[in-house]
Amino acid sequence: MTNEQPQESKKKLENWQKAVMAFVVFVAFIAFAIIAQGTASNDSSNTGKSSSPAVTAPEAPSVDLFTERACRKFREFVAEGSKGVLTEMEMREEFRVSYEAARFSEIPTIVNSATATMAALTSGDVEAFSVASKTLAEACIAVGR
Repeated sequence: MTNEQPQESKKKLENWQKAVMAFVVFVAFIAFAIIAQGTASNDSSNTGKSSSPAVTAPEAPSVDLFTERACRKFREFVAEGSKGVLTEMEMREEFRVSYEAARFSEIPTIVNSATATMAALTSGDVEAFSVASKTLAEACIAVGR
């Protein structure tokens, strides 16, 4: 019976590591797509134009400080979690900082997805964590954070 518990715990940790790694790959893919899209639109806008005054890129939309902090802390959480050295409890504690800021965000998607991510981490539901964290990443990317 004692041999089953360490193996079960190890398998559960491996599942979390796989979920975090899949999420990191997803975020990297989205970031790459956004960068590539921005580069392509800049290249196409500069072709065929004569010399004209420099055009400045539009500024990122103004976002409340809670959203900004939540997204920044979430990126840090993903970076730390992708190393695969955190236990479930440590992952929950690391994400808690992002969740605390997200609760006061003015953007409902940030609030809802952060709450769902925290609930999944607390319950240990790997599939729910994957879905909720992808939604949170997409919401942060959508607001430019």
